[in-house]
Amino acid sequence: REGKVVFITGTSRGIGKTPAEHFEKLGYVVYGSSRQGGGGNPKMLTLDITDPASCQAAVDEIVRKEGRLDILVNNVSFHCVGCQQEFTIEELRSITDTNYFGTVNMMKAATGQMLKQRFGRIINVSSVGGEVGMPFSAGYSGAKHAVTGYSYSVRLELKLYNVFVSIVSPAGVQTGT
Repeated sequence: REGKVVFITGTSRGIGKTPAEHFEKLGYVVYGSSRQGGGGNPKMLTLDITDPASCQAAVDEIVRKEGRLDILVNNVSFHCVGCQQEFTIEELRSITDTNYFGTVNMMKAATGQMLKQRFGRIINVSSVGGEVGMPFSAGYSGAKHAVTGYSYSVRLELKLYNVFVSIVSPAGVQTGT
C-alpha cells in the first residue's frame, strides 16, 4: 500500500469523501478533485470531468508529481429527478455527459499510464439504478447503465495487461448533498 497513488474524482463531498479518507488512513497517496479545486490543497485538483483535456491534465499532473497512478475511482455523479417527458434533450445530455462520458473520459485518460506501468485498478461508481432502473430517474439510470456496460467490456480488454476494472453499484445513499 505504501506509495500507491489513488485518484478519486468528486471528493469534495458525498460518496467520494469517505474513500479518500479511508485510503489515506491506509497509507496511500490520495488525490481528489472537484470543479472548484482544493483552495490551496495541492492534492485536490480542479477537474471538469466532461472535458477530456481536463481529465488528461489531471492524470498528467499526478504522474508528473508521483511518477505513477495505481488506482482511479470514478465517483463523480449527477442525478436529477423527474418524469422522462419533462426533461429536455439538453438536460438529458448533461446527465449523460457527467455520469457516462465523464467516466469514459477519466478511464481513457488513466489507461495509458496504467498500461505503461502494466498495473492499475479502475473502480467505477455506478448505481443500482443502472442495473434495474428507477422511476423518475430515467436519465440517471440510463447513464449509469451505460457505465456498467462499458465497464464490463473494458474489463475484458484490460485484464490481460494487469489493469482491472471494477464496478460499485450503491443503492440510495444519503450524502448530505
